[in-house]
Amino acid sequence: MLGCFTCDEFTLPEILWSASIWLEAVAITPQLVLLAKMREVENLTSHYVAAMGFYRLFYILNWIWKYLVDSQVDVVAVLGGVIQTVLYVDFFYYYSMSKWYGNKLVLPMQGMPGGGPAGTNGHI
Repeated sequence: MLGCFTCDEFTLPEILWSASIWLEAVAITPQLVLLAKMREVENLTSHYVAAMGFYRLFYILNWIWKYLVDSQVDVVAVLGGVIQTVLYVDFFYYYSMSKWYGNKLVLPMQGMPGGGPAGTNGHI
């Protein structure tokens, strides 16, 4: 439905492209929710989710390049990318901290003050 309201032209390819951008923006949400419930994340899974986030980083660099070279901005793509990037921010914080300290990725418990297990104040 959102694809119909945000497409540039009311043609099937444009509607499908616009809808795919919005779907891609939120498609990682179930994976992130599942990882948060599991807390302890396997290395392969954490690397996969991080790779998906880095893929989005390269999209952002592409948008910057297009703006600087052609002064071209695609609002749907930028908004979809911003939404997806915001969803990754929390995961990337804990992912980078686990790699920095050489620990396995352990996400904080939900519902605890400070975001993490008692006594850790949400830090790994």
